[in-house]
Amino acid sequence: MLNPTPFLPGLSHRLFGRSRRSQLDQLRAQSEQCRQSSLSRLCEIFGPWLPTAMLSPSAKGLNSRQRTYPLPLTFWAFLSQVLSPGSSCREVVRKVQAWYAAQGQSPDSSNSAYCQARGRLPLARLAQLHQMLAHKLSARITTGELWLGRRVKVVDGTGLSMPDTAANQKVWPQPGGQKPGCGFPVVKLAASFCLASGALLDWVEGTLKEHDLRLF
Repeated sequence: MLNPTPFLPGLSHRLFGRSRRSQLDQLRAQSEQCRQSSLSRLCEIFGPWLPTAMLSPSAKGLNSRQRTYPLPLTFWAFLSQVLSPGSSCREVVRKVQAWYAAQGQSPDSSNSAYCQARGRLPLARLAQLHQMLAHKLSARITTGELWLGRRVKVVDGTGLSMPDTAANQKVWPQPGGQKPGCGFPVVKLAASFCLASGALLDWVEGTLKEHDLRLF
């Protein structure tokens, strides 16, 4: 009896080649590569997009002292954690230790030190970095990438649970159907994206009582 399969199992991809990966699969592979990258590699990938001056230590006050976690290193460590959803602070600290080891140093890096340094990240400067990056991405859009010659923006919304503190409960109260002490504060977000580049352009925060159209 003849084999209905003209080629041996497992050899078809060798004869005809592998099918091209979709753009989404390519993005997923690039995202996974970034998640596994060292801090030095992240600097090489994203450094050219960010102005160095925005990550320099402050002249005085907060983030002016040279610590185990200076401002630039804390930023790249936090970016590494953001790119790896669910990763623990310990994993990021290991990357920091590897970064120092490459320079022949072995600082006493602890989870507490990293968390404190992360809390010192200046929100105003992070917002400026975001605006500059979104502007650079928008400036690279070509005419062929526009939809009917228009710059289209996409709006989407989501909700996030917040740490259960009195201050958060006051600003972002929990759902009314939950008993006091049994729920978490919830913040409502509405964000605007650029359809051509995918860049997050801006966002607003609200409570569960605010309608999506109002936030839009």
